[in-house]
Amino acid sequence: MNAGERLRHQIDAASLVDQLGDLIWDPEIPIEKMDRVVHLLQATVDELAEDAASAHGAGSKLPARTRQTLAFVRSYHEAFGYAPSIRDIQEAIGAVSPSTAAYHVKRLEEEGFLISQPGIPRSLIVVK
Repeated sequence: MNAGERLRHQIDAASLVDQLGDLIWDPEIPIEKMDRVVHLLQATVDELAEDAASAHGAGSKLPARTRQTLAFVRSYHEAFGYAPSIRDIQEAIGAVSPSTAAYHVKRLEEEGFLISQPGIPRSLIVVK
């Protein structure tokens, strides 16, 4: 995927997220139907995680959960301006314990996708 295709894909994804956000906050939509919206959003996030990992050379080298971790850290930092906590990552990737999330972060650091300052919370920086 070249830079132009990635930019187009990011714009398409941002548009979809905006549309879903409008749906989520629409008071006329019954709560029962929100599960479908949440599942659609999760599927979109998973697809974007796969695409982002492939675009950054992580393709088959990283397991799916680790690619999902990278995509979450990247999107969280873009949305909030700072890195997520290990607990945030744990919840986002559906890990049972914080140590599982920490393992994926450590693996991404070893692979050169993330850097952090030891002992400083929320210091993750996406390199690749």
